[in-house]
Amino acid sequence: MIRGEERRIFRDYPILRKAEVVMIAGACRAGGALVRRSGFRSLHRLVSPLVQGASRVLPAILPEIPAGEIATRVRVAEVLSRTHENCLTNAYIAWSMMEARGIDASLRVGVRNAIGVVEAHAWVDVDGATVYDPGAQSPSFSAFDEDPLTILTRMGRAGSQSAGRRGRARSAE
Repeated sequence: MIRGEERRIFRDYPILRKAEVVMIAGACRAGGALVRRSGFRSLHRLVSPLVQGASRVLPAILPEIPAGEIATRVRVAEVLSRTHENCLTNAYIAWSMMEARGIDASLRVGVRNAIGVVEAHAWVDVDGATVYDPGAQSPSFSAFDEDPLTILTRMGRAGSQSAGRRGRARSAE
């Protein structure tokens, strides 16, 4: 989807869906800042209890939303919040929203060597198909076999510093 398409989608959304997308956009911006400052573990500790609580409440009060629609809402929120450079945070938020809705989604993290520079990328799969992929880059990355949440929480603050500040790895976005 092109950026203008996301803006058109947002314009056509009903008011409550616009409010939801604005909240997602805020989560994308805040989550990105939290990851840069304190590492992925902090984001996971903040969001995980919210997802667990939402998974008990949401199915009873809101209609079912397919994974593709959740992915679209996060893509629209990316455009609003201008956070398309942070694929990990945005993919994590999309994955969390799908998990809260009872969708069996997989957060995927992969790497590639691009002319001597190791790049990382994150995306979300459902039933083996990619449903959320910032920048549509996942086919060019080799995904880790291990659960990305285990890898990322193990990295903690040190992982975010080595990836962002010292330049040993960079996001492909």
